[in-house]
Amino acid sequence: MPGGVSPSFTVEYLASAQHDLTQILLQATAQGNLDSVWADFLAMDKLLQHDARTLGEETHHYRHLKLVNRHTVARSISVQFAVHENKPLVFVRTLTKAAQVDDK
Repeated sequence: MPGGVSPSFTVEYLASAQHDLTQILLQATAQGNLDSVWADFLAMDKLLQHDARTLGEETHHYRHLKLVNRHTVARSISVQFAVHENKPLVFVRTLTKAAQVDDK
């Protein structure tokens, strides 16, 4: 990280999320907006690294696993993830391209 600041959370992308990201990027390439979508993904990843326990809305609490499932939309990327209650771990389950509102 720039300036020697390390992220608070380690973010792991499950195979399903990796597949989702590949599909999102392929679609963005075909639509000619890869740079914008990639920037949105990087911004979302940064939010997960620093604000995972407060980001978005809690959708489920797996008490025995000490995981809280959350959902949020960061720019054009919708993400479902679980964050550990005590450890700085984030597991991204799914990524989807969020619906865009056209201001024209």
